[in-house]
Amino acid sequence: MNFILSIFTLLRNIIYDIHEHVLYDIMDKQWIAGYLKPVVKNIYILFEKICLPRFDAIIYTTPIVGQRYQNICKKVVSIENYPQLHLFDNSENNNHETVTPSVIYLGRVKKERGVKEVIQAFREVVRKIPEARFLIVGDIVPESYEIELKKLVTGLQLKKNVTFTGFVPYRETIKYLRNASCGIVTYLPEKNNMACLPNKLFEYMASGLPVIASDFDLYKEVVEGSKCGKSVNSENIEMIADAIVDMLSDNGALKEMGMKAKKAFETKYNWEHEEVKLLKIYDDILNAPLKE
Repeated sequence: MNFILSIFTLLRNIIYDIHEHVLYDIMDKQWIAGYLKPVVKNIYILFEKICLPRFDAIIYTTPIVGQRYQNICKKVVSIENYPQLHLFDNSENNNHETVTPSVIYLGRVKKERGVKEVIQAFREVVRKIPEARFLIVGDIVPESYEIELKKLVTGLQLKKNVTFTGFVPYRETIKYLRNASCGIVTYLPEKNNMACLPNKLFEYMASGLPVIASDFDLYKEVVEGSKCGKSVNSENIEMIADAIVDMLSDNGALKEMGMKAKKAFETKYNWEHEEVKLLKIYDDILNAPLKE
């Protein structure tokens, strides 16, 4: 096997691009039987030990994901998957002073992403702001979880306040972001969630939306560092409700945090800022001496 790998890497350049903490992700997977998780994890570790030292570069996202790779490969670079500037041009967005105060969740819905807890919190939100809306833009997996969430909405008498759009093509999501008051990304504290930064966080910021986010260190560094939102315990229903009510009740603070979110995106958290590093990797590899 080592001989085959050596021949393969002599023939071509290989870049390994990793966006998840795979070991955490394996252990968090609900569909992998508990007794199999250590086996799958060890197989993946073996794959890394055999293959990664032969690769030309490793690209990772957050420091937590990347710390495992610092001494494995000769070129290890952090490149975040931020949104592109041109997709969120100022002319495409309003100032979010919407008639209806609304919270948006963007992207695929899974149990570990905390949408159920936000729906539960919305019962208290609606008591204080009856016209408040929660818009869930994305598909829900598995189907049994979609049924569970919709039953919850009905049981809490929130059908007028909570909307499920189902899957929406990426470019069409921007119109939903334009008309929202704030974005929410309250992922539950599973290891992989805490080790990575979700794209939706930056898509909210790119749209000039203030953000309510989980109080994980990585999330807080972005949200509190940019002064563009609030951090909450994603398992604390009351805390989520209070954050939403505070956010939707203060248009002045909402607008100020939205402006700071947009500025942080335009100056730091955008793909154009990151692509320079990616192009340099390719340039270095393509201009490197041929392997012997």
